[in-house]
Amino acid sequence: MADAPAWINFGTSALGGALAIAGGVVTQLLIARKESGANAKRLASDRAFIGSQAIVVLAEYRDICYEFSCNPGEEGRILYSRPGEPDFSEVKGDWTSLDGELLLRVHRLPLLRRQYGRELNEVLDKLSEVEYLPSAATLFRKLSDECDVLIELLMLKCNLPSPWILDETE
Repeated sequence: MADAPAWINFGTSALGGALAIAGGVVTQLLIARKESGANAKRLASDRAFIGSQAIVVLAEYRDICYEFSCNPGEEGRILYSRPGEPDFSEVKGDWTSLDGELLLRVHRLPLLRRQYGRELNEVLDKLSEVEYLPSAATLFRKLSDECDVLIELLMLKCNLPSPWILDETE
């Protein structure tokens, strides 16, 4: 090699170094792709876990609100025990795996329930029974409808089936 020009030695060294760097970059890219795939799978799993629990809570609350909206009172008597707020405390897992809009709508549901309760309390003394009962039915039907929308969003964003489809397969 003593008779080879210096630029050949430099060129082969530079080429070898460039190939080593390129090999390192490709290895890092492959590792990053594998890790992001694993993170995406974990995130999807977390979403499905949270979503399935939240759907069950929402479906139960939806049924309670719907039943109340169909019968907020009986002949000559207003039912004072209205449905409470949905209880998401039993839903365990990483709520941050859900997107912001969905989180906002889920956390907004108890707020809507309190708002509708205040509206009904304000008009309870002012309205006759004939006027009050349809107002109560309408407000709790809205809560039931909001639960339906949330269930649909959770099914879509968490890639889950309808909670009622399980009843059809039995």
